[in-house]
Parts: sequence; C-alpha cells; structure tokens
Amino acid sequence: MPVRGTPVKLQKGYFIKTSCDEFFRSVDNGKVIYAGDDIKSYRWLLMVDTGRYIAVYGKAQKLLVKKGESVKKGQALGKVGQHGNACGITFEIRDTEGEPVSFEFER
Repeated sequence: MPVRGTPVKLQKGYFIKTSCDEFFRSVDNGKVIYAGDDIKSYRWLLMVDTGRYIAVYGKAQKLLVKKGESVKKGQALGKVGQHGNACGITFEIRDTEGEPVSFEFER
C-alpha cells in the first residue's frame, strides 16, 4: 500500500483513509508521467509508469515529485489530502494503455 491506513473500495480503486499528516509512497520503481491539479475530481494527481502498470495517486494535498522524474519503490511522493471529513488518497492501478485494473490489497 502507498500509505498506512484503511482502504475503502471505490469503483476504480480505493480511497485509503489515514492520518492527515501522512505522506504517501511509491509502490514500485518508475517514472512520473503526470503530476498536476487540472483534473478537478482528483485534486493533485500523480501517475507513475512502472513499465508493467501505471500507479495512480489522487486527492493529494501536495506533491513532492514532478513529471519526468524517476522514482524508487518506497520513495515519498506527496502528502495525503482531505476529502470530506477524512484524510487520505485515492489509489488506482491501470494497464499500460491507461485502462483501470481491478485489484485487491494483500493482507
């Protein structure tokens, strides 16, 4: 998981509820292919291409990396945001074509 917390299943992934002062981390090595806030429903959004899949982190309060940067597994990518009364991030996995992939977190 990109952050310690409680995953809540969404249509395309999860909202991971956590403490408001947490930073989320890269789930794998890869390259940032998008980092911005121009998609309103996602707030600050980050996409990392791992070569096998695209990890999508949304609803962040702040990002620590920029488009084009290489990231390592476990590296802090940004600070979680607030959504309603809860803090956390949305997390999705997409295939290399950008289509959402259904997945479960290992327990």
